[in-house]
Amino acid sequence: MEINRLVIREANDSEMNHTDFCVFCHYLYSSIQNNLSQEEVLEFFKQGSDYMENMILSKYKQAKSYRKSRQEELFDSFISMLRQDCSAEHNLRFYANKLFVTPQYLSKVVKDVSGKTASQWIAEFVLLEAKALLIHTNLTIQEIAFNIGFADQSSFGKFFKKNTGVSPGKFAQELAG
Repeated sequence: MEINRLVIREANDSEMNHTDFCVFCHYLYSSIQNNLSQEEVLEFFKQGSDYMENMILSKYKQAKSYRKSRQEELFDSFISMLRQDCSAEHNLRFYANKLFVTPQYLSKVVKDVSGKTASQWIAEFVLLEAKALLIHTNLTIQEIAFNIGFADQSSFGKFFKKNTGVSPGKFAQELAG
């Protein structure tokens, strides 16, 4: 996988090791410090997220000589869809419908496999995206709210404060100052 100028072996490479991970983390840190453009930062995080997920799954499979259960496959599909659609869709029913299961069944499976509810995963992904936009863009809070699927700034602010304990504006100020 290439992240800007750094080439990192794919996570499913049998020679993947802790050094690769350390190099990735170092490059991530130094890239953030170099004032990348908004597009570069978002692309970096997208590629980095894919890399981390592949690495974790690869190591887990190696450790277990593992074959996924139907529930684990469903969970993986949910997380993949969530990564793609969390900006536009915050509703559990949307993901359940796309996976051809009921929201109740999806919630049960996600909780059984991960220890977190599906709603917690949705909120976590939305928060990660919101934080990235607050930190790495010059968008207004209203623009960020719209970009991540909220009808208005007020509902976004309530969601953000409920899940972080601070308002989006205060979060951005604390990181800037």
